[in-house]
Amino acid sequence: MEPNQNTAGAPGASAAGQNMAATPVQSATAAPVKGDASESLPKDNMMAAPTKEKKKSGSGMVIGLILCLLLAAGGIGFGVWMMMDGNTQKDALNQQISALKKQNNELQKKISNLDVSSDVDSADYIYVGEWGYKIKIPENLKYVSYRYTIGETKIGSGLFVESLAVVGVSGSDTMLEFANRWENTSGLGHVSRYPLGTDPCTVTTTCNFGLLVFSDDNYDYYYIGPQAYFSTDEAEKEIEIKSRDAIEKMLENKESYSTI
Repeated sequence: MEPNQNTAGAPGASAAGQNMAATPVQSATAAPVKGDASESLPKDNMMAAPTKEKKKSGSGMVIGLILCLLLAAGGIGFGVWMMMDGNTQKDALNQQISALKKQNNELQKKISNLDVSSDVDSADYIYVGEWGYKIKIPENLKYVSYRYTIGETKIGSGLFVESLAVVGVSGSDTMLEFANRWENTSGLGHVSRYPLGTDPCTVTTTCNFGLLVFSDDNYDYYYIGPQAYFSTDEAEKEIEIKSRDAIEKMLENKESYSTI
């Protein structure tokens, strides 16, 4: 058979070839077979995703509510504890105050019932422990006390003087402001002591220590009166003058001083 005789079959072969070329197109567009994973996967994914998100959202809300409840309960508990703790502290403080008042009353009773001799009775003497002396208080002088100070007499002198600023009330049974040693710091009369034989002109600007009252083995003791009145009320000023006179007589009299 001659080759050109097979030419008649070419169209059939061409049709078969066309059918074979079309087969992949048909398989690509064909519906999937039942039971195939490619058919069920999209359906499962579309249904499963919303379900998981709802579960997560619901769990978050529950946890959030539980935390809010716990915080609220904790806040209420803390407030109650603070209130109870504050009341406890208040009660304890009131108990301490009551105990201190009781102790103070007991001490006051002991002091008032204390029996001491006139040699150590603070109502009869001013006790100056820094000097080792006591000063007899006259009967007409009450509420007697003093301030002890020490300071340089003159800048650059190198000499330090010790002084007593004495206050008290004479002519009245009432404690008046001029007799308060913390208010009237200059006092109603002064006693100062200097090293024995000190020359006033070398340590002061006035060359005057006041009135020499007495001397011991180491010191000279001088009295000097106040420079101004403390009281502004005329009635109180009259009592202050009487009190000054009583203090001056006490401090200028060397017989008023004795060793402790």
